[in-house]
Amino acid sequence: MLTNNLKVTIRNIARHKGFSIINIMGLALGMTACILIALWVQDETSYDRMYPNAQNIYRLYRQFDTPDGRVTSTVVPAGLGPTLKGSYPGVADEVTFMNHRFVLSHDEKKFTEMIAVATPTILDIFSIELLRGDKATAMSKITNIVITEELALKYFGDDDPMGKTLQVENWFPATITGIIKKLPKKTTVRRFDAVININLLGQLWGRDMADMEIGNYYGYISIDPAASPKDVQANIAGVIQPYHEEPAGEEGSVNSVKATVLMQPLLRERLHDIEGGGLITYVYIFSGIGLLILLIACFNYMNLSTARSGKRAMEVGIKRVVGASRHQLAKQFFGEALIMSFFAAAVALLLTYTVLPYFNTMAGKELSLTFRPATAILFAAITLLTGIIAGTYPALILSSFRPIAIMKSGARNKTKGTLFRRTLVVAQFSISIFLIIGSMLIYRQLEFIRGRDLGFKTDNVLTFRLSSPLQSQWSSFRQTLLSDPGVTGATRVNAPPVYRESSTGGNNVSWEGKSPDIFINDFGIVGTDPGFIEVFEPEMVTGRFFSEEFPTDMTDGAVINQTALRTMNIDDPIGKTFTTYDNTYRIIGVVKDFHLQSLHTTIKPLVILPNWGIDGICVSLSGENPAETRAFVEATVSQFDPGARPTLEYLDDMRMNRSYGTEQRTETMIKYGTFLAIFISCLGLLGLAAFTAEQRTKEIGIRKVLGSSTSGIILLLSKEFIKWVLIANVVAWPLAWYASRKWLDGFAYKADISIWVFVASSAVALAIAFMIIAWQSWKSARANPIESLKYE
Repeated sequence: MLTNNLKVTIRNIARHKGFSIINIMGLALGMTACILIALWVQDETSYDRMYPNAQNIYRLYRQFDTPDGRVTSTVVPAGLGPTLKGSYPGVADEVTFMNHRFVLSHDEKKFTEMIAVATPTILDIFSIELLRGDKATAMSKITNIVITEELALKYFGDDDPMGKTLQVENWFPATITGIIKKLPKKTTVRRFDAVININLLGQLWGRDMADMEIGNYYGYISIDPAASPKDVQANIAGVIQPYHEEPAGEEGSVNSVKATVLMQPLLRERLHDIEGGGLITYVYIFSGIGLLILLIACFNYMNLSTARSGKRAMEVGIKRVVGASRHQLAKQFFGEALIMSFFAAAVALLLTYTVLPYFNTMAGKELSLTFRPATAILFAAITLLTGIIAGTYPALILSSFRPIAIMKSGARNKTKGTLFRRTLVVAQFSISIFLIIGSMLIYRQLEFIRGRDLGFKTDNVLTFRLSSPLQSQWSSFRQTLLSDPGVTGATRVNAPPVYRESSTGGNNVSWEGKSPDIFINDFGIVGTDPGFIEVFEPEMVTGRFFSEEFPTDMTDGAVINQTALRTMNIDDPIGKTFTTYDNTYRIIGVVKDFHLQSLHTTIKPLVILPNWGIDGICVSLSGENPAETRAFVEATVSQFDPGARPTLEYLDDMRMNRSYGTEQRTETMIKYGTFLAIFISCLGLLGLAAFTAEQRTKEIGIRKVLGSSTSGIILLLSKEFIKWVLIANVVAWPLAWYASRKWLDGFAYKADISIWVFVASSAVALAIAFMIIAWQSWKSARANPIESLKYE
């Protein structure tokens, strides 16, 4: 029976080549899109699963409920982890660390590396493989350093690095006591090249490692496998509350800020942002797109199969007469769909191998189709799912014909399910229009971001790391840069003023008259020098910026933004003071608000401090001969720091890539997904139009003989299909509006949802559909009417 059905299926494929090619290509394209997106989703959901104890590791963060709302901080105090480990049941271990770029040097080799300043438990929590050395002693001294094998090769080549030293900045020589494997790429833990003991900061920077208020560290805990996460969460929730209570009046009451420590499972960190949203939104978006494209392909198969059901009516009637049951016929037609699905899967596999490198470039991934059980199961599941979705309805329709009715009427061309076929066409174009609208709105939002005035200059600004030699020779280095006419300014900053998470990390800004009910967890801090204003050109509202003419500016001067001024509620701010990190600063100016962070968030209070945490350099260019000017900047860096290998990056590129990289990739993937959805829909529409024209061949011939024009026949055959596409707009518009509004809710500043986006999207879909139908109708209308009358 199976062999016979296979022969019948192959015979039908060969007999109706055009429809078979449309079906196989449509299914293959849908399956290819589904496979690529499934690989992407599989990759995104596999982060951090390589850690043996991943299910018991939790990230710590803080939540502050204030009279003005809820504030979340993703960094924690240095003392939080050790306090939890020592005093709270269920907490098995902890790690506290921060990543910082330091210059390491050995002999003539000098590079800037990402160093984790961490508690020694970092090696245990994340099960980091120690290739050389002893975990128990590798980080026992604050002058020890553990480096990756890549770093060992970079500085020492084939020599044994153990026991040798690396100079850390110009501070101290660190002794190498261990060689580790670098953290894998598919981890949310901030990757690093080396580890030094966190207690070093206490000596170098005078920081209190037991502090429970100011949080600039990443904190993780592992809990006992037998412990309940809910119980551990309940126990640790209030540990920091006492450190955030201040007297609020003569009666000795306390402020109304509620401070809570919360836990987030490590395995959720990649996809679920602590403040809501996160990459899980895009997992849902792309999964939906993949499924929708596959559905469009399956709808094509259903449509064409049921449309041609009249052609197979006699076959069904004969089989029923000779004893075939409806169940047997349904199995046959369902089997045909599965066989067609397997043919399409073979084509899809070839297409996937072909386009995967391009997809990786577009998605920023390193996906592969290497044979693994998970990949094989995924491929088989998509193939079977396609066959089941595509084959179920046609099998039910074809097997339902009554043999006596067929034999009596000779109903070769009578088909069932006309309403269902129209519904499928509406569904296909609803999906296509939905994707067109989504693609256009994402493009519109990105254009809004690119074109929005950020309040400061970001174009033609180069940024790179400030090394110790450049810092010590800053005045001469800056003057040399400015000697080139292509350089218009140079300044030092604590970090490039884009995609910033820099903040005081706690309620650490105080001023005279501050209400105890005011809790500002995210005062931004920019550390810089007088050159900032000539590089970024922010607009001063009152007062002035730092100036070399006033030496005290660089010791206790400060500039604040308008939002900070409103938060402080200070009249006549010039000369007023505030305190942060135990230092008192005098306000010398107020700058107009500018977007320090991405447009996902509102502008936050900002204080600009002199030389605070200086770590980078920004150089503004005139825009004339940028390549030559960039080469001059690189040469000047090498002149003042011969061992430096700086990575120069344009600030605008950094802003778009770091702040909106996900959105840019989403736009590209939806754009190609939309093209594919439209193409598959048009394949099905072409097949359906061809079949409709074939059904009405005699009618077309008679109309031609009676004097109908070609344009009249085109209009006759087109109007029904166009009506279906118009109905699809009614379905697509409200769904697209709702989905777009939900996505745009992730931006504090966004483009309007214009009605013209919907109109333009509908016009595109309508124009494409009309061209397909009109072309097929034109072919039918141009046929010889004599041949048409002879049809059948």
